[in-house]
Parts: sequence; C-alpha cells; structure tokens
Amino acid sequence: MLISVSGLRHLPQNGETSMSTSLLYHGFGIRGYQYQATKFHSGGMTIRVAQAREKLCCPACGSSKVRIVEWFERRWRTVPIGSRETWIEMRVPKVECQECFSRRRVVVSFAPSPHTTQHSRTNNTAAQTAHSGLRTLRRRTAAVHDAAGCVASPGHFVGPGQ
Repeated sequence: MLISVSGLRHLPQNGETSMSTSLLYHGFGIRGYQYQATKFHSGGMTIRVAQAREKLCCPACGSSKVRIVEWFERRWRTVPIGSRETWIEMRVPKVECQECFSRRRVVVSFAPSPHTTQHSRTNNTAAQTAHSGLRTLRRRTAAVHDAAGCVASPGHFVGPGQ
C-alpha cells in the first residue's frame, strides 16, 4: 500500500525554529512571538503570529497572574517582500490582573500602541516650515503696507487718505 506524504511537513521540535519564525526574527525584528500561518491574497501576504500564554503579563505591574478578558484583532503593515505588501496579524488579549486588578490590553513589543499618535519628524518639520512661511508672509505684507502708508485695521488694510 502506498501512502502519499506530499501534504506532510516537518514541524519544529525542541528548540528548532521554522523558516517562518526565522523570517519573523531576522526580517521583521519580531521576537518572542510564535508563527501561526501565512495567507496569500491578491498582491500581498499576511503573516499571523501569537504570543504564548505563558508569556502574558500585566501591563501595569508586570505580574504573570492574569486572566484573559477579551480579544482584539490587530493588523500592522510592514516592509514588503519583493513586490508583495506584507501584513502582520495578531489576536491581542485584554487581561485582568489578579494582583493589581487592572484591565488592559497586553503590550505588543514590536508595534506602537493603538492609543498613541505618532508623528514623523518629516511631518513636524513640514508643519514648522509652513508656520514659519506664514509668519514671514505676514511680516513682509506688514512691511509693504507700512512703506505704502497703510494703516492696519482688524479685518482689512486701509490705504492712505481713506
């Protein structure tokens, strides 16, 4: 009797790592999370990861005595692989601490918090440049009006003799 083994694959055991775990670690800098699956979709791919239950701890006090209250599905865009856009997907638990009684989502070490707004230096610099340009425009306009003998009023400029 012949048995097909084409659908079988070697699963990592006792300290071995799969190629996907290695890619998470070396390619994306994701450490301490378990690879679960890869889904391919039109133009991209999604890599699903999970945090081991033993590694869950309270974000407030650090205690490992936590109870999972609910789950949140999170998705992060990461660097593309070739021409495919790549996403990391994870179910993030909200835990209740048995020590300090706080209820919070666990911290995902490789991702920014969903509640913090992050601005890049480029965006801040662009806003500062625009603000500086507006100040310069106002100064130059005021200088031109002063030279022409105009008087500034709250809503508009009044020319000489008006």
